[in-house]
Amino acid sequence: MASSLRVLLIEDSDSDAELIIRLLKKSGFAPIFKQVQTSEEMNDALEKEWDIILSDYSMPQFDAPAALQILKTTGRDIPFIVVSGAIGEETAVSIMRAGAHDYLMKDNLSRLIPAIQRELREAEIRKDKIKLEIQLRQAQKMEAVGQLAGGVAHDFNNLLQVIIGYTEMILDEAIPKSNFIKYANSIKKASRRATDLIRQLLLFSRKQAMQPKLINLNELIGNVMTMISRMIGENITLECHPGSNLYSILADPGQIEQILINMCLNSRDAMPDGGCIRIITENISLFSDYCQEHPWAKAGNYVLMTVYDNGCGIPREIQDHVFEPFFTTKEVGKGTGLGLAAVYGIVKSHDGLIHLYSEEGYGTLFKIYLPSAENKTISEDNEETKTKPCAGLGEMILIAEDEEEVRKLTVSILENAGYRIISAQDGEEAIKLFEKYQKEIKLALLDVVMPKLSGHKVFERIKTIKPDIPVLFLTGYSKDVLPKSIGIDSQYEIIQKPIYRSALLCKISEILVHE
Repeated sequence: MASSLRVLLIEDSDSDAELIIRLLKKSGFAPIFKQVQTSEEMNDALEKEWDIILSDYSMPQFDAPAALQILKTTGRDIPFIVVSGAIGEETAVSIMRAGAHDYLMKDNLSRLIPAIQRELREAEIRKDKIKLEIQLRQAQKMEAVGQLAGGVAHDFNNLLQVIIGYTEMILDEAIPKSNFIKYANSIKKASRRATDLIRQLLLFSRKQAMQPKLINLNELIGNVMTMISRMIGENITLECHPGSNLYSILADPGQIEQILINMCLNSRDAMPDGGCIRIITENISLFSDYCQEHPWAKAGNYVLMTVYDNGCGIPREIQDHVFEPFFTTKEVGKGTGLGLAAVYGIVKSHDGLIHLYSEEGYGTLFKIYLPSAENKTISEDNEETKTKPCAGLGEMILIAEDEEEVRKLTVSILENAGYRIISAQDGEEAIKLFEKYQKEIKLALLDVVMPKLSGHKVFERIKTIKPDIPVLFLTGYSKDVLPKSIGIDSQYEIIQKPIYRSALLCKISEILVHE
């Protein structure tokens, strides 16, 4: 089958143009061409796409240097070959320096087809390189935004810890039926909402703790279909087309449900007048040749979940931004811009892939590739779930926290609960206090990120002094922020800020009872 070739011919001789087109057809091309002779005609022609430009050097109203200059102003990368009558060596060198990719004489066209084939190959290589560079820049930008989002989330979690903690104290001490109780409950409710938003930021930045399990995606989708149907409204049809014999995936069920909910709510907002959301699952394998053509892909076996809607679609110019946190096209008050950012973070934290296809006016399709769990296992958590007492009996606890308000709050909570507290504002002070009170200290409560010495460095030092000391990390991030050098057998636990007083006290009581 002949290969289609879009050719822009800058040529004033009809017979020469016909000769070139005949040669292209004889060599296996199916040329789609346009012949132009002036700068105006070339400008009009460049509104369309061309694979190659073949230009005579000199014509009565136009010449190759002028044509090259016009091409440069468009910024488009189209191979430009000069096919001319007799021109001197200096002229040939000059046109090559000006940007022509090759030149040859009309009385010897034997090099024309090899030159065209070479330039087409090199143009494709340049396009692939540019595409890879764009994808690399996008990936680097998303990574940088993720780090920023994680830092913002960490700082906000510290603030929320203080707000929630003191709100609970107000509720404890307020006179029954007073307005203070109503006000404090409103603050607490707003804090819960803020906590949910921050957790979505952590999902985007991949710093949210995961609880992976071996799951069947079809079963998980089936369990949330009714809930999603209620959320999207009666004017939207929700369809599920489950694939057969799906691979199992190792994933956090709650986070995968979050993907589905966020995607379907996003689709709902794109269909104010109603429409259809279709969820499709299937097994798929991506091979190396596919990955070479699609640089975003990674070879392997996946469960592919496709979420399609026939809504308004996403304009091409904003498609590269839809996964960025706080980017939204919705009206003020209609969205936070965190839904798709959270989806992106969850997929990446599961070593998955996500790809967007959308055309304005025709709908949107998201393809989410989740790695199959071949030969993967996960241990079950057999910890006892008995209710533990949540009050202390005078045990001494070391608290290390660099945020003054968080430290004061935590000290107040634990002292009111019956514990003896010593506190440090950084890692070095924590070690000095531990060395002094090591015989009395029953538990170390450490922030992960602190000045001078981090929480995990403090952990390593105090373990050399008292190997059996239990440690509880408090962090605005997740367990992932701890280095692997700590080891899975070390005696420590980690909980995320903000944490409610009752949860903190019960966790401490649980650890000390185990002692």
